[in-house]
Amino acid sequence: MRDFGRLASYLLLTNLLSGCGYLYSYEIVEPNHPSIAAVKAEKPLRLVVGLSGTEKVLLDVPPLGGELQELKALFTHQLQGLSLFQRVLYPAVPPNHPDLSIHVILILQNKPEPEWTQFPKRFLTCLLLGLPAPLFHVEYHYVASGDMEIFHRDHFVKKYTANSDVTIRMRVLAVPPPIFWEQAASRARDSMIADLLHQLDQDRELLSKFETGL
Repeated sequence: MRDFGRLASYLLLTNLLSGCGYLYSYEIVEPNHPSIAAVKAEKPLRLVVGLSGTEKVLLDVPPLGGELQELKALFTHQLQGLSLFQRVLYPAVPPNHPDLSIHVILILQNKPEPEWTQFPKRFLTCLLLGLPAPLFHVEYHYVASGDMEIFHRDHFVKKYTANSDVTIRMRVLAVPPPIFWEQAASRARDSMIADLLHQLDQDRELLSKFETGL
């Protein structure tokens, strides 16, 4: 028993001296594929589009706010920066129909690893004075999804879908700063929006059929 106590003390001291940074480490793990960047159009289509839709932001680990809560506003800003259309109307769309209507459903949420998998890791780590910490990690996923439907007047044209999953992987004793969580959520959101805009930009020829003034 005395030898076991000496061994545990030695391992604990070794961890404290050489592995503290590792015990409390954390990282952002993005999908293997690179972020898709939409190419800016050289000349806008002669189209006025109206943007509408819904957004859902569920970020409670930890609670995040600010621009992360404004998905539609950011999507509109990115769409305007693409210069694909002559004008983008948001949030107020006039009674008379624009050339095209864009309806979006944007969702950003976090999905932590199930508690039943986290509890034994944390329990063993605390029970054994942090010795098993290098063996365990927990994950939190920031998942962004988006659906975008295009209408000409009241006629459906096409639907686009995009998804992004960014993971925070950390040791059971780690406590990342708030800015770290914000970076992961922002990357998931930006990747999803970029994917939607990339798909839209690829259909420039299809959308040009609805140009006015031809």
